[in-house]
Amino acid sequence: MKDLELLSYDVLALDFYNNMEEDTEYGLEISINYSLNYAEEDKMLVAEAEIEIEEEEHDGKFRLAFTSAALFSYIRDNLDDEMRKQYHRQSVELINPLWNETLAKFADVADIPAIDLGEPDIDDAEVVIEDGTEKLN
Repeated sequence: MKDLELLSYDVLALDFYNNMEEDTEYGLEISINYSLNYAEEDKMLVAEAEIEIEEEEHDGKFRLAFTSAALFSYIRDNLDDEMRKQYHRQSVELINPLWNETLAKFADVADIPAIDLGEPDIDDAEVVIEDGTEKLN
C-alpha cells in the first residue's frame, strides 16, 4: 500500500553546457544524490535531489545538472527504519516521472536528444538512515 502523497515539486537550480560537435554519439553517466528529511510532527517529508548527467569521458564537453525538491505527506504515525526505506522507494517512484519530464522539456528547449533516467531500481542496502534522514548511496 502506498501511503505517500506528492504535494509539490520544484526545480531549484539548473546548469547546462554543451560543447559537443553536432551528430556526435557519446555515452552519458548519470549521478543521482537523493535524500529525505522528515517533519514527523506534521507527517511531511522533503525530498531533495541533485541529478548530474555528463558525457562518459568527463572532458568537459557536456553537462546537464539540476537540483529539485518535493514535498510529500504521509499517513503513518510511527516510522521504523523499514517504513522509512519503503517511503524512500515510494517517493523515488513518484518523483521519477517528474525528473524525466524536466529532462524532456529541457532537451526540447536546448535542442538536444532526450535523456531518460529509466525506471528506478533501489535496493534496501543502498538506503542509509542517519539521524532521521535517508540517503541513497
